[in-house]
Amino acid sequence: MSSERVIVTGSNGMIGTEFLRHNKLDAQIIAPRSNELDLKRVREMEEFIRTHRPSVVINLAAQTNVNAGELERGNERGDFYTINARAAWELERLSEQYGFFLIQVSTDMGLFETADNKAPFDEGTKPHFGQKDLTWYGYTKARGEDLINTGRNAIVRIIYPIPIDPEYPLRKLDYARIPIEAHRAGKPLTYWPDQDTNHTSVSDLIK
Repeated sequence: MSSERVIVTGSNGMIGTEFLRHNKLDAQIIAPRSNELDLKRVREMEEFIRTHRPSVVINLAAQTNVNAGELERGNERGDFYTINARAAWELERLSEQYGFFLIQVSTDMGLFETADNKAPFDEGTKPHFGQKDLTWYGYTKARGEDLINTGRNAIVRIIYPIPIDPEYPLRKLDYARIPIEAHRAGKPLTYWPDQDTNHTSVSDLIK
């Protein structure tokens, strides 16, 4: 095994769980649980980085419940802003100080079409910072991108991740399983016929 160390935050979430099961990296994977690394505590983050000296940090940690995020709208001391924005900024600072490569996993929900910023978007599209136009989740993730130095580090935007593995162990429903389970339960399904959505295959993302 390579001597390189890769820290993966958010390893107990949907993408993190699949990453740990299926990645083929020739490296030592360090995947702290939230009780082992609290991203709301700056000193704890720096101590963890200083102790393990990673070559790469993959930041999968995020508050992602869009509806719950609206209960924190405007609260820059809440968990959504702290985890999705401030923790990303701190990892960027630490990447410069300790020399690791940061992969910040973000979302398309931080993008918004305006007169000067027409869809379809591409990798160079800047995030949108109009709070009234975005969900609080989307806004906090957009803010998390704001200070990432993409000349040294990387941002990977995804949307509506779906784990393809049929043995996916978590019971959390994704955007494919929600309508399937609703149909099985005989619940009505409501959709907008004029909307198209994309999804991210977690298997493809890991590869």
